[in-house]
Amino acid sequence: MRAFFRQVLLSCLSIALILSTPSFLNIADPIAAAKQKTPSPKNIILMIGDGMGYNHVVAASCWQTGKKRGLIWQRFSTQVAMATHSLDKSYDPNQAWVSNTYIKTAGTDSAAAATAMACGRKTRNGIIGMDYNGVPLENILERAEELGKATGVVTSVEVSHATPAGFVAHNISRRNYSEIAREMIFDSALEVIMGAGHPFYNNNARRQEEPVSFRYVVDEDTWNRLVKGKAIGADADGDGKPDKWTLITKKKEFNRLG
Repeated sequence: MRAFFRQVLLSCLSIALILSTPSFLNIADPIAAAKQKTPSPKNIILMIGDGMGYNHVVAASCWQTGKKRGLIWQRFSTQVAMATHSLDKSYDPNQAWVSNTYIKTAGTDSAAAATAMACGRKTRNGIIGMDYNGVPLENILERAEELGKATGVVTSVEVSHATPAGFVAHNISRRNYSEIAREMIFDSALEVIMGAGHPFYNNNARRQEEPVSFRYVVDEDTWNRLVKGKAIGADADGDGKPDKWTLITKKKEFNRLG
């Protein structure tokens, strides 16, 4: 059975780092590193700081340690860098210093950045898991599922928002929340989906008598099926049969999973 975890508010979730995974390679010599026989990590957790660039990292390190490279993960043995600007935009620091307008118009957005990270291809702002022509791209979670791995997304925003969606879905617009949620819940092979977007809670985590919006969980019918334990997704465990989601909304239910 696959589990669909939904929390109203993940205030304890820290999305501040880039990557946290056992690392044994020295990339000073990439060719030599590739030839090394190294232990394979059991689990890989990709942690994304939304909007976090190189200067944000340096600023955080200076504030916390008084050094530009004082954070513990800045001393990991393996470190790589990537550019996440969108296909039709780039970043010019000189322009950024002299023009506030440039910052507002030339930056990437979460959809294009997440697609770059998850699929290894640049696309235009607003596009999820597709190239600029609207052709779906394979993402790393789909590749992991092909290799028999269990996969999931955990986020502090709505589950079908751009960053988590970029690692699962394929859609021409990040604003198509219902379509994206439908693909995540019914078409993907994910084992875990955890995040915000409960239809009966507002942005201040206050329970409402009437639903705020069902768009982040597809629609009212899908939500009711999740609540009743009757939402059937795709094949998650590789046995060729569809698997049922289990909805978790209370802390005590979550604690029992441990």
